[in-house]
Amino acid sequence: MSTDLAALVDDRLSGLLPRRDGNERATTLGAGGYDIEAGRAYLAATVEDGLALPTWPQQYGGRDATRSEAAEIASATKQYVVPDLYPFRVGTNMAGPVLLEHGTIAQRDRWVRNMASGAEIWCQMFSEPDAGSDLANVSTTAVRDGDGWRLNGQKVWTSRGEYADWGICLTRTNPDVPKHNGLTMFALDMRSPGVLVRPLVQMNGDSHFSEVFLDDAFVPDEQRIGE
Repeated sequence: MSTDLAALVDDRLSGLLPRRDGNERATTLGAGGYDIEAGRAYLAATVEDGLALPTWPQQYGGRDATRSEAAEIASATKQYVVPDLYPFRVGTNMAGPVLLEHGTIAQRDRWVRNMASGAEIWCQMFSEPDAGSDLANVSTTAVRDGDGWRLNGQKVWTSRGEYADWGICLTRTNPDVPKHNGLTMFALDMRSPGVLVRPLVQMNGDSHFSEVFLDDAFVPDEQRIGE
């Protein structure tokens, strides 16, 4: 391992997190009991050096690291008890990479670094009551309305929905083409008028998923992702 990278990790984490003593149980992402504020504090403390997402561009909270460098950072980080980052994973593992690949510069500047720092939490709204593994059955609609779109429909099994700030939402914008076409993604402010989030309570009382109802929720066109 690079001495410099290991030293950087130690310098940043030694005063922030306890070291592992070999007896701690491994963190199981999404197992419950996660502390959103602890995860946010960890991401905020590491974003300047890009330690949590080292392969991301530096300007968006990474450090432009190679895969080998990222592996070294991960190995050094494993010496510490890192908070469960489950609440932030839709942003860092899905929405962030989508925006880095397909988003406009303005969209990247607005959202991506906030994902890396933990400032904003994202959820994913793909599944519907009649569209799970076959996303081509998506029926949630987005219809043009002036300089934006009106979204109507229902999403289900939305992880992080109950506390997310933003959601990446798959909609049908053209019902007159084959069902695998005519689909568009939007970045949706989860506190917009017309957005209702209802947690789904499991048999054990936990709630890891939500259903989301969209009733004429307005999304500006600049929040449309891709073509």
